[in-house]
Order: sequence, then C-alpha cells, then structure tokens
Amino acid sequence: SAIEAMALLNLLAVDKTGTLTSDEVSLEKVASFGDDFSSSDVASFAALIAHETSGGNITGRAILAEAAPPKDTEIVDVMAFSSARKMAGVRARINGTVRTLIMGAPEFVSKLAPVDKETQKKLNDWADKGLRVLMLAEFADEKTKIKDLKEGSGMAIGAVILRNSLRHGVVETVDFLQRQGVTIRVISGDNLRTVQYIAREAGIKHPEKVILGADLAKLGEDEFNEAADTYTIFARVLPDQKERLIARFQQSGKFTGMVGDGVNDALALKKADLGVAMYAGAPASRRVSDIILLNNSFTSLPMGMKLGNQIMQAIEVIAILF
Repeated sequence: SAIEAMALLNLLAVDKTGTLTSDEVSLEKVASFGDDFSSSDVASFAALIAHETSGGNITGRAILAEAAPPKDTEIVDVMAFSSARKMAGVRARINGTVRTLIMGAPEFVSKLAPVDKETQKKLNDWADKGLRVLMLAEFADEKTKIKDLKEGSGMAIGAVILRNSLRHGVVETVDFLQRQGVTIRVISGDNLRTVQYIAREAGIKHPEKVILGADLAKLGEDEFNEAADTYTIFARVLPDQKERLIARFQQSGKFTGMVGDGVNDALALKKADLGVAMYAGAPASRRVSDIILLNNSFTSLPMGMKLGNQIMQAIEVIAILF
C-alpha cells in the first residue's frame, strides 16, 4: 500500500543532511579566531566535545577521524547536544586548567559568545559555499551549569568547517519529481545559507523563498499556514515545527510525503501520508516510516513512483474489465 501511495504524491518534504546530501561528512578545515588559540587547539577541543557528546553520530565521527581530544583530561560536566539548543558543551580539567567549552550552530553559540563583523562575514562565506559550520566558544565561568551560562559571557575561539556534498543522482531525482508535478519543500535543522546552497545545487524550484524556524515560532495560526504554503526552504527548524508543517501541507489538500533519517525527523515521518526513512538513519525514524530505503538513497523514489503507477493502472484496467 505504501508503494501504491507513492503514485499519489503531490508534495514531498525532504530533510537536507543524509537525504539531499550524502550520509558522509568530512572535516574540511578548522579555523581559530584571534591569537589565543591555534587551529590545532580548536581541533582538539572540538574532538573532546565530539567524543563526549556526539553519541557516535556522523558529525562526531567526521571530527574524530581528523582530530584527537587532549590527552590529560578530566571531565567535570557535560551538556549533550539537543535539537532545541543546537549546541553541546563540556567542562573539563585539561592539563590542570578547567575549561568550559561549547560547540554548535553559530547563530545560537554567538548569543552566548558574540562575534565581530569580520568573523560573522567568515561564517557567512563558509555557509554560502554549502559548508556546515560549527562554532566553538570558551567561558571563564567554572561554577554555572553549562546549560545556564549567561548570554554574552563567552568568547568565540574558532570554528569547525565540515563538508557534506550533494548525494549522487539527486539532481536527476529532483528533476523527475518536479516534472511529475510533485512540489518539493526542504525542512532542515541546518543553517539557512547552507540549506539554500544545497537546494539550489539540487535544482529545487524557488530556493530564494526561505524562512527560519525562529520566525515561524512568532507567527499565529493563519500566518503560519500562509508561510507553509509560500516558502520552499524552512531552516533551523525544530522537530515539532517539522511535524506542524507536514500537518499544514496535508490540511491544504496535498498528499504529503516526508523523507528523513534522523531522530528529529521521526515526528514528521509519522505524521506524513507517506514516511520514507533511510536504512542507515536513526532506528526511531525507521520504526515510524512506511518505506525504508535499503540503499540509503533518495534516488530510489522515481522507481517507487513508477511501480506505484503500474499498480494503480493495473487496478484501473481490472476495474474496467469487471
């Protein structure tokens, strides 16, 4: 029945990481801000945070493949990564000095550790090239719990720049779907500029129509519905907002599919008329989906749609016959 449903798709919502892009992430480079730390210091701090908080996810593995945590380290406190915070943190005694470190999305970390215009331009330039950027900040505060650190109390010390390239065959798949009359929406937790670059590369129509999750959160019901109908890209979106967007697409009369691979996609996958998960993705996303793509490739969808059409046509032929 799920393959049959593929023939009915009007709208397909896709996550960026692991769907439009490959599930392989590589460390492009590490940059330090200012003269207090070298790029190798920033890399080792990033590796420490990844080791303690990533739970073996692809971002953490990419960092740890190229960098190692400091040797003489005693962990004092850990703040795990969460989709809502968009950052993770560690307080540790490194070579006898207590350091409080946070790594995460620049838009969120910069509230705690402000950056100057020159640094902001660098962050934007990397994102405009489709690179994924994580910013690191250090805090002199050794007492306050990491999750309670005050805004503006930290210092930005560097950035980790990751590459997550477009998945092979995505351009052809997007073209096929759009020619079949399927509208594509990108719903991602990533940076607006990075998502826009990837959407443009994939050939998705109207990549200039972008809105942030923070802006969606300020809208009333009617305005939210209007935004869902208007925009193509939804960036820095929270899991419950993904689910709400899917509900709106369905409410507007669209037979809605959702493709995703992460835990943060599970609510939306379950809500969609057709949930499509990647086999290499999170177990939670696989469990709530209608279809699991064993080759982890979004490019399998055209084949599924053709099969769906064959089933529908066969039913029509038999119905006419009888």
